[in-house]
Amino acid sequence: LKGEKTSKKAGLEIGLVLAAHTVLSVLGFIAHLFFSDRTYDRLFPLTPAPTFLLIVRYIFWFMVFAVKWLVGFAIFNSVYKLMHQDLQIIMVGQQSVTEMQYSWTSTDWGQDVLEWALLWFTTFFLFCADTGMWFTLGCT
Repeated sequence: LKGEKTSKKAGLEIGLVLAAHTVLSVLGFIAHLFFSDRTYDRLFPLTPAPTFLLIVRYIFWFMVFAVKWLVGFAIFNSVYKLMHQDLQIIMVGQQSVTEMQYSWTSTDWGQDVLEWALLWFTTFFLFCADTGMWFTLGCT
Protein backbone atom coordinates (compact mmCIF):
# COMPACT_ATOMS: atom_id res chain seq x y z
CA LEU A 1 0.00 0.00 0.00
CA LYS A 2 2.90 2.37 0.55
CA GLY A 3 3.78 4.36 -2.52
CA GLU A 4 0.67 3.15 -4.34
CA LYS A 5 -0.32 5.24 -7.33
CA THR A 6 -3.61 7.09 -7.02
CA SER A 7 -6.24 6.75 -9.70
CA LYS A 8 -7.14 9.54 -12.12
CA LYS A 9 -10.64 9.52 -10.64
CA ALA A 10 -9.25 10.59 -7.24
CA GLY A 11 -7.35 13.43 -8.94
CA LEU A 12 -10.51 14.56 -10.70
CA GLU A 13 -12.51 14.45 -7.46
CA ILE A 14 -9.96 16.56 -5.56
CA GLY A 15 -9.86 18.98 -8.49
CA LEU A 16 -13.65 19.41 -8.37
CA VAL A 17 -13.57 19.95 -4.62
CA LEU A 18 -10.80 22.55 -4.98
CA ALA A 19 -12.70 24.30 -7.78
CA ALA A 20 -15.87 24.46 -5.64
CA HIS A 21 -13.83 25.76 -2.71
CA THR A 22 -12.28 28.45 -4.89
CA VAL A 23 -15.65 29.60 -6.24
CA LEU A 24 -17.17 29.79 -2.74
CA SER A 25 -14.12 31.61 -1.38
CA VAL A 26 -14.22 34.19 -4.15
CA LEU A 27 -17.96 34.74 -3.63
CA GLY A 28 -17.40 35.19 0.12
CA PHE A 29 -14.52 37.55 -0.52
CA ILE A 30 -16.63 39.67 -2.87
CA ALA A 31 -19.54 39.70 -0.42
CA HIS A 32 -17.34 40.85 2.45
CA LEU A 33 -15.47 43.39 0.37
CA PHE A 34 -18.26 45.06 -1.58
CA PHE A 35 -21.44 44.33 0.41
CA SER A 36 -20.19 44.92 3.94
CA ASP A 37 -22.50 47.86 4.58
CA ARG A 38 -25.60 45.83 5.43
CA THR A 39 -27.43 47.31 8.40
CA TYR A 40 -27.30 44.15 10.50
CA ASP A 41 -23.51 43.86 9.96
CA ARG A 42 -22.79 47.46 10.94
CA LEU A 43 -21.77 47.79 14.59
CA PHE A 44 -20.85 51.47 14.31
CA PRO A 45 -21.07 54.11 11.56
CA LEU A 46 -18.38 53.92 8.89
CA THR A 47 -15.63 56.51 8.95
CA PRO A 48 -15.63 58.40 5.65
CA ALA A 49 -12.45 57.86 3.64
CA PRO A 50 -11.27 59.62 0.49
CA THR A 51 -11.75 57.70 -2.75
CA PHE A 52 -8.00 57.65 -3.41
CA LEU A 53 -7.39 55.92 -0.06
CA LEU A 54 -10.09 53.35 -0.80
CA ILE A 55 -8.52 52.57 -4.18
CA VAL A 56 -5.05 52.20 -2.63
CA ARG A 57 -6.48 49.98 0.11
CA TYR A 58 -8.28 47.71 -2.35
CA ILE A 59 -5.22 47.44 -4.61
CA PHE A 60 -3.08 46.56 -1.58
CA TRP A 61 -5.41 43.77 -0.47
CA PHE A 62 -5.87 42.41 -3.99
CA MET A 63 -2.08 42.22 -4.36
CA VAL A 64 -1.64 40.60 -0.93
CA PHE A 65 -4.28 37.97 -1.61
CA ALA A 66 -2.99 37.29 -5.14
CA VAL A 67 0.55 36.72 -3.89
CA LYS A 68 -0.74 34.73 -0.91
CA TRP A 69 -2.82 32.53 -3.19
CA LEU A 70 0.14 31.83 -5.51
CA VAL A 71 2.55 31.12 -2.66
CA GLY A 72 -0.05 29.02 -0.82
CA PHE A 73 -0.74 26.99 -3.96
CA ALA A 74 2.99 26.36 -4.42
CA ILE A 75 3.43 25.38 -0.76
CA PHE A 76 0.41 23.05 -0.66
CA ASN A 77 1.52 21.47 -3.92
CA SER A 78 5.04 20.97 -2.53
CA VAL A 79 3.77 19.41 0.70
CA TYR A 80 1.47 17.08 -1.24
CA LYS A 81 4.32 15.97 -3.54
CA LEU A 82 6.66 15.57 -0.57
CA MET A 83 4.23 13.28 1.22
CA HIS A 84 3.21 11.30 -1.84
CA GLN A 85 6.45 10.91 -3.79
CA ASP A 86 9.36 11.46 -1.42
CA LEU A 87 8.09 10.22 1.94
CA GLN A 88 5.54 7.79 0.46
CA ILE A 89 3.11 8.46 3.28
CA ILE A 90 -0.24 6.71 3.11
CA MET A 91 -2.69 9.57 2.67
CA VAL A 92 -5.98 9.59 4.50
CA GLY A 93 -8.94 9.59 2.14
CA GLN A 94 -7.09 8.05 -0.79
CA GLN A 95 -7.52 4.42 0.20
CA SER A 96 -10.52 2.26 -0.33
CA VAL A 97 -12.32 0.75 2.65
CA THR A 98 -10.96 -2.68 1.72
CA GLU A 99 -7.37 -1.41 1.73
CA MET A 100 -7.90 0.27 5.08
CA GLN A 101 -9.28 -2.94 6.61
CA TYR A 102 -6.00 -4.68 5.80
CA SER A 103 -3.65 -1.92 6.85
CA TRP A 104 -5.17 0.13 9.67
CA THR A 105 -3.83 -2.19 12.37
CA SER A 106 -0.25 -2.00 11.10
CA THR A 107 2.25 0.32 12.74
CA ASP A 108 3.13 1.86 9.37
CA TRP A 109 -0.44 3.02 8.78
CA GLY A 110 -0.75 4.68 12.20
CA GLN A 111 2.62 6.35 11.86
CA ASP A 112 1.80 7.60 8.34
CA VAL A 113 -1.57 9.00 9.43
CA LEU A 114 0.08 10.82 12.34
CA GLU A 115 2.78 12.25 10.07
CA TRP A 116 0.14 13.21 7.49
CA ALA A 117 -1.94 15.05 10.11
CA LEU A 118 1.07 16.83 11.63
CA LEU A 119 2.46 17.96 8.27
CA TRP A 120 -0.90 19.33 7.09
CA PHE A 121 -1.63 20.94 10.47
CA THR A 122 1.76 22.68 10.43
CA THR A 123 1.23 23.84 6.85
CA PHE A 124 -2.24 25.17 7.66
CA PHE A 125 -0.99 26.90 10.83
CA LEU A 126 1.77 28.68 8.91
CA PHE A 127 -0.73 29.70 6.22
CA CYS A 128 -3.03 31.21 8.87
CA ALA A 129 -0.13 32.89 10.71
CA ASP A 130 0.94 34.48 7.43
CA THR A 131 -2.59 35.84 6.97
CA GLY A 132 -2.43 37.35 10.47
CA MET A 133 0.90 38.98 9.67
CA TRP A 134 -0.46 40.60 6.49
CA PHE A 135 -3.59 41.72 8.34
CA THR A 136 -1.41 43.38 10.99
CA LEU A 137 0.80 45.05 8.39
CA GLY A 138 -2.12 46.24 6.27
CA CYS A 139 -4.31 47.53 9.08
CA THR A 140 -1.73 49.41 11.15
